[in-house]
Amino acid sequence: MVEALPKSLVALGHEVVVLLRGIAIRKRGSGCAGLDHPDGRHAAFSRDPPRRCPARGALLFCRGPEYFDRDQLYGVSGKDYPDNAERFAEFSRAAIEFAKHVWMPDVIHCHDWQSALVPVLLRTQYEKDPTVEGWP
Repeated sequence: MVEALPKSLVALGHEVVVLLRGIAIRKRGSGCAGLDHPDGRHAAFSRDPPRRCPARGALLFCRGPEYFDRDQLYGVSGKDYPDNAERFAEFSRAAIEFAKHVWMPDVIHCHDWQSALVPVLLRTQYEKDPTVEGWP
């Protein structure tokens, strides 16, 4: 689904950006759309305009070494990382900030539990934010 849906939407003529988690990247550019924490942790997407992939849309990876530079995506030895809830909550917040500051979509598709907080955050913490008013 993560590959098929964007590919189909692009084929129909829509502009698509896919935000993914789990890979730390370092890009040159004008900074990040995300959240800084007092303890120094940070999850963000680049503020640089997404690069387009004609067949699939743009693919962007969330960066945040403290959250995503891990041996495995969800856990090791059959056990989840103890901070998975925090990691993916920050992924959801970073995705909203990316949408607010870099690329405003008409539709947000939240695929799987890792992004399930996006609609919840939009209706709670971002409820009075005029930038995202009316989402989802």
